[in-house]
Amino acid sequence: MENHIRGGGISIGRETMPNHLQMSRLAAMGCAWQGFFGGMDPADGTHSPNSQACCSAGARHRWRSRVWHAAHLHRTWTPFDLHTLGLDPPHHRASIDRSRHARQKNEARPPRHLCATSPLPIPQLVRRFLNGCRPYLRPPITPMRPIRAFIRIVLFLLLSLVTIARLLLAFSVMRLVGTEIETKRAYIHRRFVAFVRQVQGIMGVRIQWDGQFPQEPAVLMGNHRSYVDAILFPVGFPVVYVGRVESKSWPVIGWGASLLGTIWVDRKSKDSRRATRAAVKNRLQQGMGIVIFPEGTTFKGPELLEYRPGMFYTCAEEGFPIVPVALEYRDPNIAWVDKAWFIPHAFHHFGAKHIDVAVRIGEAVKMTDAEALRAHVRKWTETQVLELRAQFDA
Repeated sequence: MENHIRGGGISIGRETMPNHLQMSRLAAMGCAWQGFFGGMDPADGTHSPNSQACCSAGARHRWRSRVWHAAHLHRTWTPFDLHTLGLDPPHHRASIDRSRHARQKNEARPPRHLCATSPLPIPQLVRRFLNGCRPYLRPPITPMRPIRAFIRIVLFLLLSLVTIARLLLAFSVMRLVGTEIETKRAYIHRRFVAFVRQVQGIMGVRIQWDGQFPQEPAVLMGNHRSYVDAILFPVGFPVVYVGRVESKSWPVIGWGASLLGTIWVDRKSKDSRRATRAAVKNRLQQGMGIVIFPEGTTFKGPELLEYRPGMFYTCAEEGFPIVPVALEYRDPNIAWVDKAWFIPHAFHHFGAKHIDVAVRIGEAVKMTDAEALRAHVRKWTETQVLELRAQFDA
């Protein structure tokens, strides 16, 4: 058996492997070879009389099996190496052909990790979709749950499309007539509030209100639990949302949000975050309100993620009031987290008879210290969320 160092690796038979990964393999092989050839005379290659029994057919078969199993336990060691060394037992020879076929198949297989722009194969998409549905297919499942979810989603899509069509038609008429911007914003706000109320009724959302929204425009900051959070702010003044740019491409939802004037932010881009702060400042100076979720993503809780500081610096510098809002659902699993598939998740929770949520609204806060403002708003919100969670669990 030829052992030599070549290019930082140990070459045995057909395969070159790193030194630090192969020491245990060589030790196991050496012990096995020592047991098999322990009685061999290195001069002429003959066995001593005491070792003839060890070299019987049964002993050779046992030692070869031990060597084969010791080496085959490591995935980098293949039956081809053992075949080259003459150590493959007869009952394992058929595995050599299977291993050769598997190796050729793997070499012909396309790369496993596809780039972000490459579409996934249809079977893989179906498999991922079914895996995403699996957590929601566990009993108990009432017969009305999927029927109720299907009806609600269809009604929601129809209502969204009708609302989008009405907004587009109204914008076209206003552009021809030359309607003032304040009138346009008031119309958008009325349509938005009506849409929110209708969606709450369609989806069976039951809200426990605690406190009142301010009458003057302000920055409404709430913790982010689910996609249902967006329909929990029917305030009395025109507002715009700050949302992730990934949601802009969503069918129907992204289209409607863009028509409502949503400010899209790419949190990975410093220029986008700077432009978002400028747009928020512009809207507030024009007498509009802002709805933002400073956590940046949904979180199951019951605690909160760290609040992103950008908006607090804008409010502290310009003196804009912040109104903290605490949101908590009776069912904590409604939080859309862990890269769960949207359609199975929404289909499951919209099938429930009711979606109970508690909304607690705090007092408007103004501070000149951005970090103190962020700490105060987050601490108040987390305290209220924990209290609401305790009430639901009681």
